[in-house]
Amino acid sequence: MFWPALLLAASAAVLICLPRTNVLSPRPLNSKSRFENFYNPDLPYVSLTVPELSYSGYACPAKGPAQGYLYYTLNDGVCQFYLLSAAGQEPAARLTDCDLTGRLIRLDSETYSGLLTGLAADLDWSAASLEAIASPYAVSQLPAPIFFPVFLRLIALAALLSALAELFCLTFWQLAPARIPVLGTARAAEKKCPDAGSGPLKVLAAGSDLWLTGDFLLVTPPGRPRILPLCALIWGYSQRRILHLFGHPVPLPPTLHFLTADGRRLTLCQRAGTDPAKILAAIRRQNPAFLCGYSEKNKAAARQLLREASRDILR
Repeated sequence: MFWPALLLAASAAVLICLPRTNVLSPRPLNSKSRFENFYNPDLPYVSLTVPELSYSGYACPAKGPAQGYLYYTLNDGVCQFYLLSAAGQEPAARLTDCDLTGRLIRLDSETYSGLLTGLAADLDWSAASLEAIASPYAVSQLPAPIFFPVFLRLIALAALLSALAELFCLTFWQLAPARIPVLGTARAAEKKCPDAGSGPLKVLAAGSDLWLTGDFLLVTPPGRPRILPLCALIWGYSQRRILHLFGHPVPLPPTLHFLTADGRRLTLCQRAGTDPAKILAAIRRQNPAFLCGYSEKNKAAARQLLREASRDILR
């Protein structure tokens, strides 16, 4: 359980450390609200309806191609700022009934001071009087780099769910019939089949990452060794696949498929030259009840054995 637990801890740490975003669920805002009271960098996205917007005459950035235009409102003694996307169009002097969705951002001091000075001069106000009713916050519709953090959050969430599923299957293996058998030690195998282990430890057959002794099937893929008692195997068969590449058949290495008494399936890819039939026959000699080979008869018999085994578990 070490690797699933480590993955669970790592993915949880990534989810905690990554900045949150509410791009899919923006906070509703009133156009008459003071923006500084609702500024939250962790939940930046807001949605609101503005009855009327006036163009300030300033673009963002101040130099180079305009990415957005600064608009403002003056309502009930409060001045609010809005940064709308340029979208390759010239700014309109006035906009009415605007439904906006964007980020509530804090303007940098240079942009804010320049905006106050220029807008105050256009309105024939003093910069101090305009600053008294304004705040350095604006609703921005300019695109923001949200793809990467959202992508990382989705990967971390998928890893977290995968780790939880793996830990669940490792703990409650009876409820996970589609998982690879988890008999990681000889002691676990001995609990599964108490009579196993009495014979000599002699290798009867071998394959790719696979060793067959008198009582156990030893599976040794990198990072996930398994010890399967032969009495727990109820069905096995080999499969040879052919890949058609540009009209030419290319034989692929054979695969071995096993089904255990608790409903778990194990698929092992073998190297070219391995004889799967020899391995299956050796298992059959050690376990006469083992169903050897793929056929509808063996498939039906395996299902019947699984039903009987599930009834025994429920008892």
